[in-house]
Amino acid sequence: MLRISLLLGLLLLLTAAPSARAQRVEPAKPTRAHPKRQARLDAAVPETSALLYTNGALWTLNDGDNPPAIFRVDTASGRVVQRVRIVNFPNTDWEELAADSRYFYIGDFGNNAGRRRNLRVLRLPRPTPTDTTATAEEIAFAYPEQTDFEPGTYRHNFDCEAFFVAHDSLHLFSKRWADGHTRHYTLPTQPGRYVARPHEMLDAQGLVTAASLSPDGRTAALLGYTKTGRVFLWVLTDFEGNNYLAGRARRLRLPGALRIGQVEGLCFVGPARVFISNERLVKHIALVKQRLYRLDLRRWLVR
Repeated sequence: MLRISLLLGLLLLLTAAPSARAQRVEPAKPTRAHPKRQARLDAAVPETSALLYTNGALWTLNDGDNPPAIFRVDTASGRVVQRVRIVNFPNTDWEELAADSRYFYIGDFGNNAGRRRNLRVLRLPRPTPTDTTATAEEIAFAYPEQTDFEPGTYRHNFDCEAFFVAHDSLHLFSKRWADGHTRHYTLPTQPGRYVARPHEMLDAQGLVTAASLSPDGRTAALLGYTKTGRVFLWVLTDFEGNNYLAGRARRLRLPGALRIGQVEGLCFVGPARVFISNERLVKHIALVKQRLYRLDLRRWLVR
């Protein structure tokens, strides 16, 4: 059945109609942005790999091979105030966190080596303030273009660390090691086995590690870094429908990884304000602790 689905997904890729609006990559003015420190994050989340702001609460999770839990964090102090353990799935390579009105979604789709055949998104009921455990359902998927599952670590285009939920779909933005682009894919929000549906692409000029959509649905953002440690944020506006990469795209340059760390988490906390988080980074003699940052995007949202 999965083989048939893969063939159907490839057919969708080859026959997909182009977006009605052409992509416009424009220079950001100013080109540099300087996030401000919000808080040092709790020692329980040294590998913070996602941010989600929903109903006035901030959530995060740790990267792969850590305990399978999500954490609610106080935005002023960075302290963990709630921990919810997923009882029926491991943290294989958790990378992203998203939510709609009924569910949380965990992106277990990190794939540095390109070998995974168990890519999935975990769906769980929205936690209540007193929950300590949760049971998840699986949304399993494959990429229609992938035929080689031994491409070599960091030498392929089938990694992912970024997604959000909108219009009853999961919107994934790939981390393409081979060419530095990102492709937009969609999946249903219902548990099952699927082939991701490919859509438009953007030359991200680096590795996309997080995505977020503003509460009003008018602005999307992609966070990432280059292989040489340059950190960037794409601000996406003027798109039609779900064609997030087919509107106006502006690339902001943030402080480098040795100053701001390995950025992995991004979420909107208002129409023009985002939080950013970084994993704890130890490189040679340098140490960048896990932190939460804030950034106002209003100057780059002039339409």
